[in-house]
Amino acid sequence: MSKHTCPHIDRPIFSKGRCKACASKEYAQKSATNKKAINSINKFSDKRKTLSLIYQEIRKKYLEEHKLCKAGLNGCTIQATEIHHKYMRENLWLVCSEYYLPICRNCHKIITENTKLAFENNLSISSFGKIRRFFSDFEVELLEKSKIRH
Repeated sequence: MSKHTCPHIDRPIFSKGRCKACASKEYAQKSATNKKAINSINKFSDKRKTLSLIYQEIRKKYLEEHKLCKAGLNGCTIQATEIHHKYMRENLWLVCSEYYLPICRNCHKIITENTKLAFENNLSISSFGKIRRFFSDFEVELLEKSKIRH
């Protein structure tokens, strides 16, 4: 027979010498510890958070200046509500407005679901033939500030 390892010796043993209540309590504590460990991993790096904040400001101004959808695909609503990144969104490319395309939600959905159509209509640029572009001192300074802040 198994020996009681919990203080409730009057209750029947459920698992590993513990009553059902103590075994359930230990399981719940282990589960909570595992959840804390999983939730403690950052979804974004500090650099990416900073760039995202900068991007949100640039995006807002850009859409105020560019109100019309430039794609004009089937089902276009004409009002630009989103920005399509024609090239890529990694690092400083996220805030590089020369590759932005003001676009409505319907056109953006079509472009992201049909990349061949996007490339054929010059709505996207392949990142396989990497664009050789030197970032301005201002852009590099933004990146450096994002490293210093965090």
